[in-house]
Amino acid sequence: MENFLIALFSGFGTGIILTLMLGTVFFALIEDGMAHGFKAGAAIAFGVIATDIVFILLAHLFTKATSEFIQTHKEIILIASGTFIIGLGTMGLVKTSKNKDVKSSTANFSTIKLILKGAALNGTNPVNFFAWLSLETVLIANNVNQTYFWTYFAGCLFMIFAMEVLFAFLAKKLAQKLKDGLMHKVKFAINIIFIALGILVVLKGIFPQLLGDSLGA
Repeated sequence: MENFLIALFSGFGTGIILTLMLGTVFFALIEDGMAHGFKAGAAIAFGVIATDIVFILLAHLFTKATSEFIQTHKEIILIASGTFIIGLGTMGLVKTSKNKDVKSSTANFSTIKLILKGAALNGTNPVNFFAWLSLETVLIANNVNQTYFWTYFAGCLFMIFAMEVLFAFLAKKLAQKLKDGLMHKVKFAINIIFIALGILVVLKGIFPQLLGDSLGA
């Protein structure tokens, strides 16, 4: 029981750290959370968790093959990921410019679209796979049993989901206290950030030596 609790709470702590390193997913949570609150957070988090589970299983079952594939095609993955992020930001700018009444956009809610958005943003970032691979490597090196191993990852995923829903919920609460004009400026700024991050990711794929190895989507 003691090892179970240690694994669970260790997973909770790791989940918090991983959530704070979300990158573009964080901005998506803020933007959609301002309009739809925890519902948006739950949908985006579901997509994120789904791809995280795939990464964990790939790292566990096909560590060498998957790692080699991502390393070999890393530039293509980054360019595709960056292009997707740029497109997302551009569509957001167009939508924001057409509808300056941000609060009226709350009716335009699609669970499927937000799930796919979370999955796409999280799944196209190869850094996420290597993060899970590193965690699995540490656990294996410490000879933990299977119960500890899977309890730890369950704790990670639970906390990531909870934190992402919380971010979206807080974004909605903040939006309720902001004037619509200021909300419009915040959404505009978030989409500019999306485009800027997308450009950086594309540049990382084209010129990996120029920007170093730390940039992720």
